[in-house]
Amino acid sequence: MRYFLSAVTIFLLILSRPVMADIILMDDFQDGKSDGWQALGKGDVRLTEYKKNISLYLSQSVMVVTMFSTKGYDKVAVALSFAAKSLEEGEYCIAEVSGDKGQSWHEINKVGDGQDDAISLHMGSVSSEDLNDKAKVYIRVRITGNKNNDICWLDNVRVTGRKIRAGADKPHAFPAEALRNGTAYDRPVDMWAFAPVHAAKASPFEGKITFDGGRVEGFEALKDSYGYGRGKAGRMPSFAVDFVSSGSDLIPVRRGLILSRNPQWDVILEPGKIWRETGETGFSRAAIPFALQEKNANCTHNGVMTFLYDEKGITSRVAVQISSETCLYFKFDLWGYGMAIYSPAFVADSAGVKEAYAREKAARLPVKPIHSLAQDYPGVNPDNFGSAAEVNPDDMTAYGLLVDGTHYVGGCETRYGPYPYCDVLDLPSYSTAKSLFAGLALMRMEKLYPGVGQEKIADYIPACKKSGNWSDVTFQNALNMTTGNYTTDKYMADEGGQKMIRFFDAVSHKDKIKAACGAFKRKSKPGKKWVYHTSDTYILGAAMQNYLAEKGDLYDDILKNPLWVELGLSPTLNTTRRTPDARAQPFAGYGLTYHRDDLVRLAAFLNADNSLAATFFDKVEFDKAMQRSGAAQGMAAYGKAVKYQNGFWASNFQKILGCKSPIWIPFMSGFGGITVALLPNEMIYYYFSDNDDFAWEKALMEAEKIKNFCQ
Repeated sequence: MRYFLSAVTIFLLILSRPVMADIILMDDFQDGKSDGWQALGKGDVRLTEYKKNISLYLSQSVMVVTMFSTKGYDKVAVALSFAAKSLEEGEYCIAEVSGDKGQSWHEINKVGDGQDDAISLHMGSVSSEDLNDKAKVYIRVRITGNKNNDICWLDNVRVTGRKIRAGADKPHAFPAEALRNGTAYDRPVDMWAFAPVHAAKASPFEGKITFDGGRVEGFEALKDSYGYGRGKAGRMPSFAVDFVSSGSDLIPVRRGLILSRNPQWDVILEPGKIWRETGETGFSRAAIPFALQEKNANCTHNGVMTFLYDEKGITSRVAVQISSETCLYFKFDLWGYGMAIYSPAFVADSAGVKEAYAREKAARLPVKPIHSLAQDYPGVNPDNFGSAAEVNPDDMTAYGLLVDGTHYVGGCETRYGPYPYCDVLDLPSYSTAKSLFAGLALMRMEKLYPGVGQEKIADYIPACKKSGNWSDVTFQNALNMTTGNYTTDKYMADEGGQKMIRFFDAVSHKDKIKAACGAFKRKSKPGKKWVYHTSDTYILGAAMQNYLAEKGDLYDDILKNPLWVELGLSPTLNTTRRTPDARAQPFAGYGLTYHRDDLVRLAAFLNADNSLAATFFDKVEFDKAMQRSGAAQGMAAYGKAVKYQNGFWASNFQKILGCKSPIWIPFMSGFGGITVALLPNEMIYYYFSDNDDFAWEKALMEAEKIKNFCQ
C-alpha cells in the first residue's frame, strides 16, 4: 500500500523517522499470524494480502485487543497504520492505547470518510507518560461501521521505548566525594544529579569563576556527519566571569554568547543554583547551566557543570556533562571533570544584576505541563502536540503551545533524563532569524526611514556592485528571496549546493560578502522568482548596516534596545552571531539564541490582534508578513499553498481545517527541524528539533479544537 500526500502536506507533514529506541512490540503481520490479538464484537477479523503486504482485516463493528508490557521502559511511543474502505460519515477506524487497565485511553490513529480509498495507508502515533514502565498496556483497534463492506486494515504496529537506567527515577545529587577526588565518573549520569535534591541554604556566592577548559575524560560522538569528533570537539572552552547569588539563584554577570579561544566552540552561561545538600557540612554546591555553540554557526549543545565551594574560595573539581543538543549533523555526549578557581570579591553593581534577574523571571509567562491541556480544555489530546508521528521524540529539544496567556510546555528531555534548568535552556534560532532579525529589522527601518526597502543593494555593498548582478535588486527583493540571481529554482537546491557551502564556511566579513555577492548569476528579473538563499539575507544585513552608517548598530539599535528591552526578554537574546573581525557583521539570517519564554513572548507580541507592533514596524509591510493584508500572500515558495513574504512563511490550511475560505497562517522555520507557528486566536505553537522533521498538522488540528480557526 502507498501513502499519498499533497504538495503542502509534503512540506509540512514529513513522516517521522524511526525512533532511536528499543523495540518493545512490532507486528506487521508478514509472518501470516495474528497471535495475541483477541477479537470482540460483530464483524469479520482475518489476515488479507495486497501486493505481498499482509494486513489485519476488520469489518462492520468488530474490535481487536492486544496486551503487552512496558516494564523497565520510559519514553514509550505507539504507532500503527490504517487503510479503509466504504466508510460513511461518522464511521471510523480507531486505535487507542491505555496504560491504566482501560480507565483512560489515548488515541493513536483515527481514519474516516474521505480517507477510505482502500489503498492509502495512514499512520498515527502517540507518546504519553501514562504508558511508561507498566506491567500491562492495552491497544484496542475498532471499526464503527454498520455493514460487512465497511472495512479497516491494520498494519505496522510498533511500540518503542527507552530502557530506564537504574536509579533514574530517584534524583540524587552528584556525590560529594566524587567532586572532591575527581573519581567515579566513567559514564554520563542522570542530569538531575546537577540540581538540588534535598536543598538547604547555601553560603552566599559573589566573585569570579575562572574555568580552565581543555579536554574532559568522556566524549562519545553519536552522529558526526562531517567528522568533527576526530578533532578538538571534546575540549571545553575556558572562561572567567563574575557571578553573584540572590537567594538560591546563581547569576552570571555576563550573559549571551561569549567568544572563546577554543577552535570549535563559544560558550553561553546561564543562571543556575546554589544549595547545600542535607547532611553535608562545610561546603555548598553550585550548578551552572551552559551551552556550547559552534563557531561561525548556530549548532547548540546544552550542558550543566557543578562543583563544591566554601566562603574562602576553596572549590572541588567541576563535573561537566552535555547530553542534548539542537544540531542536525553533530550529536555527542560529553562528561568528565574540569578545574575552576572561585575568587570571592565584590562585584560591581551586584544589586543591579540581582534586580535585573528578578525582573527577567517575573516577566516570564505562566507555565504548565503540556498534559495540563487535557484538564484545562476537556476533549483536547495533548499528545498531538510534539507528536511522535510528526517529530522524532529522540530529536526533540523543546516544544509548547501558548493559549490565553499560559505557556504549556513539553520536551526538555536529554539522553539522560530531563534537563533540570528548562527555563534557561538555550535554543538556536537558525533561520527563524530571517523572520525575527532580518524581517523585523527591515520593517523597523521602513518605519524610521520610509522608502528604505526600495534602496538598491549595489549602492551599499561594493562587492555586489562589482559582480554586476545587483544594480536593480532592492533591499525588499533580498528579504523576499526574489533577487533574480540563482543557479536553479528547484526547491532548496541552491541552498544545499557548493556555492552556499563556501559562503557558510567563510569566516571574515570580507570573505562572506565576496562569496555571497558572486555566488549566483542573473536568471530572472528581480521580484519575479523566489529562490531560497541564506546568503541573500546576509547581503541584506550588510546593506542595512551600511545604510545606518553612523546612525547605529543594526542589531542593537534597531531591535535589541527598542524592542527586546521593551518586552523584557532575557539577556541571552542580546547577542547575535557576528563575523569575528573588526566589522563584526551580524549574520541576520541565522545566529540568534532564545530561551523558550523569549521566543513565545516575542511571537505573541507579533501575533496579537491588538498588536502594538505597528508602533515599531511599518504597518503595510508588517500586515503583509502577518497575513493581515488584502494584498497577495507572498511569492510562491512550495507549490501554490506555501508562500514567503518579508522573511515569514505562510501556508493555506483551508482544506485541512475544512474552512469555507482560505486561511493563511504565518510561521517561521529553522534548519534541522524548527517551527514557530503564529496560529489564529493569538495562539502560538512551536518546537525545536534536529532530525529534519517539519510537521505540525496534528498540532494545528488539535489547537483548532481549543478555539475555532475558521473565520
